[in-house]
Amino acid sequence: MTMTALHSVSSRLLLFLAIAGTIAVYRAGLFGGFLFDDHQNIVENAALQSVDGSVFQWIVAALSSNSGMLMRPISMLSFAVNYYISGLDPLSFKATNLAIHVATGLAIYALGIQLIPRLLRQVAAPATTRAIALVAASIWMLHPLHVSNVLYVVQRMNQLSTLFALLGLLCYSVGRWQTLRTGSGLATSLCGLTAFGILSLFSKENGALTFAYALVIECLCFGFSASTQGQQRILKLFFIFTLAVPGAAAAISLAVAPDWLLGGYSVREFTLYERLLTQPRILAHYLLWIAVPLPSWMGIYHDDIATSTGLFSPPATALALAGLAGVATLVWRLRHRSPGLAFGAAWFLVGHAMESTILPLELVFEHRNYLPSAGLLIGATAAIWGFTERIPNARLAGCCVAIVALAAGTATRAHSWGEPYRLAMTMAAHHPESARSLYDAGRAIYSRRTTYDDPERATEQATQLFQHAMRINQHYVHPAVSNVLINYKTDEAPADVVTDLARRLRESPMLHATSVLLLINGITDGRTLVSPEGVRAIFEAAMDNDTTTTAMRAMLLSAYGRYHYLVLRDIQNAVALTMAAAEQDPRSPIAQLNLAKLAIELNEIGIATAAVKRASELDTASVHRDEIRRILERVGAE
Repeated sequence: MTMTALHSVSSRLLLFLAIAGTIAVYRAGLFGGFLFDDHQNIVENAALQSVDGSVFQWIVAALSSNSGMLMRPISMLSFAVNYYISGLDPLSFKATNLAIHVATGLAIYALGIQLIPRLLRQVAAPATTRAIALVAASIWMLHPLHVSNVLYVVQRMNQLSTLFALLGLLCYSVGRWQTLRTGSGLATSLCGLTAFGILSLFSKENGALTFAYALVIECLCFGFSASTQGQQRILKLFFIFTLAVPGAAAAISLAVAPDWLLGGYSVREFTLYERLLTQPRILAHYLLWIAVPLPSWMGIYHDDIATSTGLFSPPATALALAGLAGVATLVWRLRHRSPGLAFGAAWFLVGHAMESTILPLELVFEHRNYLPSAGLLIGATAAIWGFTERIPNARLAGCCVAIVALAAGTATRAHSWGEPYRLAMTMAAHHPESARSLYDAGRAIYSRRTTYDDPERATEQATQLFQHAMRINQHYVHPAVSNVLINYKTDEAPADVVTDLARRLRESPMLHATSVLLLINGITDGRTLVSPEGVRAIFEAAMDNDTTTTAMRAMLLSAYGRYHYLVLRDIQNAVALTMAAAEQDPRSPIAQLNLAKLAIELNEIGIATAAVKRASELDTASVHRDEIRRILERVGAE
């Protein structure tokens, strides 16, 4: 066997070990349940669960998400496939995420092999290139920061967008090498990039950055080199049409109609100015988490990170802004002397150009580093490899220690994610000033109260966490609702408690109806005691909130109508509220179904029949066909 073949076998073996290690450290986390947004997008998604094998139902499932401007059909289609094969088994969904994670690691390895020869200052042997790419890919696959991308099922949207973007960039890089060597391959390169870029975009909107990443590769790896001037012109025109033209159009649109952007901040607790001030500090956090990945620093929520309100509020704001400017300057100055560092920094900044700039998104999420960290690690590993050329033994030892430490950190996090209660308690311990983490911990404790030796003590602990979360965030609705639900089962909720809850409902910058509906239904079913005046105050406060959508208003009207019918025995208002719900959202089959159910209870068969037929007409996707059939059977029987 030749030395080249031996190195090739060794690389494949080490790559296999990296993949096996990744699967091993994630194994414990695969047995956790669905979490948070998983419920809205998957568990409670009737369209997803109506897939019956017909093309129409697959299309309906693919278009069943309200996330993002493009509805992310590729990602939703993958969820539908999971459901069609194994039902609502979270293990199946999480295992699929892990498979995508490993495939993405392989794409990083392949991309690294293409780029690393251009990032090293000296000519490198193929074995060296593979070794650097393997280290970068292994670090990425085993990095604790990516646990939430793998084990939080809905983050498959981000995973698929990343995988397709990397495959497009791989096509681009392979084609560019072929262009330099043979003069052909440019068309294949650009077509592959575009095709996978579109798939990335329809998995999650971050896919729009695929072409920006390609520009980083072109500028810092290939330098627009080509066999002919015509090819150079084609390259430049390609980036003009895929980046400059859309960017200019977006800028003009915002300048002409800024309300689209500024209106998004009406549901946030920070302004555009404050977001722009805060993001350099957030980017510094991201870099710290990548370089020093302590699991205690990580978590699902980071609402304990303060918003910057001025250059020196907090003082780290100005320092972070200066650091960001320094990194940008470094990219430019090191582009020839240390292209690896320049490449990694440029890739990282481009990767955060969408979610860490002007868009009215939440301030921080660790999953945003999934793709930005890939190029950063490729560039940084190439640079460090060059710096340590004269100390190969120390370099090898450092790589081994780093990979083992990362695997240990990921295994620790995955263990926490393997059980919802353990995850919630871990997050609260790591982020004691995060209102969201405290709320989740309180819910976890209360849901397991029956397994405690002292259930009353569990309720007390949950209440303390809810009230702490309420003190931290004066607009946070969920812990206030939970506080009422668990503490006023036999005694009526005091007026001051209801007043505070109503204030939160009215002032919440982004009200979700789920918790309000849970409370009203709990009161209606007798699980919680609130006076009629209190229920009315809660209902009116939720309806008064400017962020309450039409669909939410319809659901609230239906729930309040049910309360009038079952608790107050006020038939007239029950009917009026339920009919108002149907009028509020006339395109909703759910509102019509609720009206039909109430009409059946009142023996108004004519109204029930008309409502259920209207629901059937509105249910064009056949999402509610089973419930419609059951109601029709009842109407026919009666």
